[in-house]
Amino acid sequence: MLHRPSGPDRERDPHKGPACPPGRARRTPGNPGGRDRLGNAARPWYAHLFDGVEVGMRTCLIGAAAVGVWSAGSVFGQGVAPAMPRVETCELALFDGAGPGGAALALGLRVPGLGAVELDLERFPVASPGARVVLGSLDAADTPVDFDWSAVRAYRGSLRGRDGSRAFLVTTPHGTTGWITPDRSGQRYWISSHNGGVPLPGAQVLVFPHDGSVPSPGPELCGLQTEPHGEHGPPHHAQPLEPPSSSADSTARRDLRRIEMAIETDYEYYLLFNNVQAATDYVVRVYAAVSDIYLSELNTRVDLTFIRIWDTVNDLFNGSDPLGAFRSHWNTNMQGVPRDVAQFFSGRRNLAWGGVAYLNGLCNSNSYSVVGYAQGAFPEPLRPGVHMFDIGVTAHELGHNCAARHNPDYGIDTCDQLNTPAVRGGIMSYCSQTVSGGKAVMDLRFETPIRNEMRPYILARPCIMIDCNQNGVADAADISAGTSPDANANGIPDECEDCNANGVLDPLDISSGTSTDLNTNGIPDECEPDCNGNAVPDDLDIALGTSTDLHLDNVPDECEPDCNNDGVSDFSQIMADMTLDKDRDTVLDSCQDCDGDGIPDLVELDGAHHAWVVGSDGVLSETHSVTGVVTRRASGGALDQPSDVLVTPDRRVLVTSSGDHRVVEFWHNGHYVRDLVAGGGLDTPRTMLRRADGRLLVASAGNHRVNEYDAGTGALLRTLVTRGGENLTSPWGLALGPANGLYVTSDDHRVLEFDADTGAFRRVVVAAGLGGLDGVRGIAFHPTTGNLLVCSYNTDAVLEYDPATGAFLRRFNNGGTATVLNLNGPVCIRFRHDGVHVSMAIQPTDSHRTSARVFIFHPVLGYLMRPYINGNDTQINAPTGFDFAPGDHADCNNNAQPDECDILNLVSRDLNGNGRPDECDACPVDVNADGDVDFNDFLEFLNLFTSRHRRADLTLDGLVDFNDFLEFLNLYNAGC
Repeated sequence: MLHRPSGPDRERDPHKGPACPPGRARRTPGNPGGRDRLGNAARPWYAHLFDGVEVGMRTCLIGAAAVGVWSAGSVFGQGVAPAMPRVETCELALFDGAGPGGAALALGLRVPGLGAVELDLERFPVASPGARVVLGSLDAADTPVDFDWSAVRAYRGSLRGRDGSRAFLVTTPHGTTGWITPDRSGQRYWISSHNGGVPLPGAQVLVFPHDGSVPSPGPELCGLQTEPHGEHGPPHHAQPLEPPSSSADSTARRDLRRIEMAIETDYEYYLLFNNVQAATDYVVRVYAAVSDIYLSELNTRVDLTFIRIWDTVNDLFNGSDPLGAFRSHWNTNMQGVPRDVAQFFSGRRNLAWGGVAYLNGLCNSNSYSVVGYAQGAFPEPLRPGVHMFDIGVTAHELGHNCAARHNPDYGIDTCDQLNTPAVRGGIMSYCSQTVSGGKAVMDLRFETPIRNEMRPYILARPCIMIDCNQNGVADAADISAGTSPDANANGIPDECEDCNANGVLDPLDISSGTSTDLNTNGIPDECEPDCNGNAVPDDLDIALGTSTDLHLDNVPDECEPDCNNDGVSDFSQIMADMTLDKDRDTVLDSCQDCDGDGIPDLVELDGAHHAWVVGSDGVLSETHSVTGVVTRRASGGALDQPSDVLVTPDRRVLVTSSGDHRVVEFWHNGHYVRDLVAGGGLDTPRTMLRRADGRLLVASAGNHRVNEYDAGTGALLRTLVTRGGENLTSPWGLALGPANGLYVTSDDHRVLEFDADTGAFRRVVVAAGLGGLDGVRGIAFHPTTGNLLVCSYNTDAVLEYDPATGAFLRRFNNGGTATVLNLNGPVCIRFRHDGVHVSMAIQPTDSHRTSARVFIFHPVLGYLMRPYINGNDTQINAPTGFDFAPGDHADCNNNAQPDECDILNLVSRDLNGNGRPDECDACPVDVNADGDVDFNDFLEFLNLFTSRHRRADLTLDGLVDFNDFLEFLNLYNAGC
């Protein structure tokens, strides 16, 4: 990080597939009787006591997740999307007999691979008393929003009987979110009451593993600004961190600090929800998660005091660098809002960073930070790739306010450099920007040197409340009022210094010799983590060198998981060689063998749904379907200036080698097969297009033609389109459109339409240069809107047009600036369930630390969501073409799990015994999935067809046209 005295230092943070309708959820009985851990009589499984309120059960679904991707502005309406792997059936019951600070218990939960677990939880507040939500306006006073804070419940704790485990759960009027970490490996299982942005019916939730299937690398550039005007907080000094009480269900936490935080938002954030309550609810859930992290890492809780939502475009802070304006406005106009720090949580996509903050900014005029590029979603089975950006970046920027610098400043890693060795990193690291896998390589923790700088700073700020009993009142006030006794007059309420619950104050236990305190921190050793069971607190083992802590997580290395029993912790092996964990879930790929046959799951999947990507240097690589991490390289073929990749339904990988006029064929494992087309009128081939009948169209730029070949033999069938009077020039992009139209790009910045059967010219669709079109490359029809998206190479844009009139509609891609997070030289477009993927053939060379190869954009708003392929460690250079492989051979429901394991582990049913999950055998014309093919299905399909919905694409050619209607009629008449 470079420090510039005159301004802020910008930290550069910020296909297809078979229709798989949902499987049916299995139900298992809950706890029918007995007593909960609080001694209360247990309620029936369908309802339980929840703070005195009857709450319906939340049912964990099993099998393939329901179709439907994203909600309002969802990815592609109700198109097919992958199910999450290893989703367990469960009935989750919450017993909560106390308010904030009280103990709670979650029963009946099943975790994949672990079976039934119980969660010992502590409820903690997420907001201060009197917290407000308002609707902002520039023309009038803020309008109060009636938000039910009492319906918000946040819990944290552990899995009963599992040392080193963690659990977090927050439930609000709009949903439930949470996670479980069963051990110290950091592998995470997520809990969500939403599926693809849509609330599950009734009171259902899904529980599913991280597995790298839901990474969320966002455009996480961060900026750091030192205190301006010479204003500095009091000095603070790094010192060992005093650990909190270790009891997961403790109502008191010795020396707990509370940061009160106010949140500003903007209209761009509101657009992610188009609903004030939902937008508010999400803010609450994000900061509850941040509070859980800060409690674990720093014994500090984050309480919200104020949230402002803007449902009008006329909002505040629209300049290129909003931090200063935010600070000035709030210092001048918002003094009535109680707070220790404020954060601007923005949905803007035109910022040069994903976040920026003042260093040492608690309780002073610099107590401000900004988070941009808000994703607006936690992990959900149909929402891969967004789960940790919002949590990670909010925690990161608040970390700067709490005195944290970046990992390289402490010598922890070198992830601020584009060519850094691939490693994982904590919250303050740049690794999620410069290492492949993006946010999936971020661990939600602060390394020890960083904690040791943050905690003393927080302790030194007099405005930060000490509230060890978590009753919302300062400890000193509790003692003064007589609410809390302080028998030893040390300023600590007695209820907060009896960690072993023996009725004797901790200092007396220590002084009498009843308890030891080997690390002299005033806490009895039996209350502190001792993972190796040697009666020495872990932090002292590390300090004395008895134990090593190579990864600075305050856990002795001998206590970390070692799944292959080789005497080296899995985390250490992964940090030494990140290729051992291609799905980036902190578990060695070699240990992931769901059916126990000795073959790792990743090998059994055999490239299902992965992408094949070719760089301008001729290297062809396969990348993990979600993390974008390279899984293997192709061999042979000697590609020369390649342009495009096309994966056929039988998994052949075709690549146009433009420099030597070939179409080269590789097998699904990357081995060179043959030159499918060499000669045959081909000159500088660009994009390929496979028709449903197996014919292959190739744009032959060197002789201004579109040729048609037999996709099986490579034989030239005919020249379909010639230069002609319409002066087609060096065609690149091809797309099949409405009315059997073949849309072809022309190098004079136009898009032309031809008859796809005869090759006859029809019209100029997009006039030369319309909308700024310059250097036209790949084109594609949006699966939901039917609009035409065109890559404008020279202007770094994807432009959207009405295909009927050719009218320019908008610049589709919304994200970054002219120099940062820019879509540099877009070439290829692919659509998937998680958004619009676009490759960039110009590799960024500046120092903004995010080195993306393929970006993903929101399918409706066009918002930049995250890089798909990122990091120089991929050795993918300036990719031109890419395509996603089918996966029906091994993973028909696209859940990143071998189908045989879905059946074996009861994730999917196989009632017909054909070895294939039943959800993949469903009749495609049973549109309403009721098990019958009848007139209701005809009506529903007609609605889908007339609206050109992706689900009506029965021929799977990317188009909704008359062929699909004929296919429906044939299947309907046959009864499927």
